[in-house]
Amino acid sequence: MKRLKLLILLAVMTSAKALALPATETAADTIIVSSEKPKAVSNHSFSVQIVGIEYGYEQKLGGSFSMVFRAGMVPSGLYYLGNYHKTEFTFTSSLGINIEPRFYTNFGRRARLGKSTFKNSADFVAIKIQGALSGPFDLSITPMYGIRRVWGKHWFGEFSVGGRIGIMNYLYLAPYLQYRFGFVF
Repeated sequence: MKRLKLLILLAVMTSAKALALPATETAADTIIVSSEKPKAVSNHSFSVQIVGIEYGYEQKLGGSFSMVFRAGMVPSGLYYLGNYHKTEFTFTSSLGINIEPRFYTNFGRRARLGKSTFKNSADFVAIKIQGALSGPFDLSITPMYGIRRVWGKHWFGEFSVGGRIGIMNYLYLAPYLQYRFGFVF
């Protein structure tokens, strides 16, 4: 009997509290717990690297997949060229474009841990296809792993590492290391 009275009392208190809520309460004031996995979102960005500035557009493809399109002054790389007679290092930058399919690997885990996935703030694997539009011919493919973090509403940083395979008057293989800082909208 005591349990029944307690249940009725709790039901009445809950109902009274619901009736006493102000009429101005909106969905923004309510916290909704969802079991739905976070998904990639589309966004635009401007970013800078050590040498280069780019405009980028990231299009969501579904689930954790997206496609990144970038154009601008891109760092082509730091190359070690060596043979029996000569050794040299070359750092190049050129007007270029790239296409980068991405898969974000830890949206669900970040959400479970209470960490932000805002504007695709997560780890990713990607295959970057880059072509130079100025300077010497350079076409490359770069499988890579990256970390993207967004601070506030508009600032982001990305760190990527991988291996680059390309053609520039000759076939080359080079390590790939990049940090970009930018404004996302």
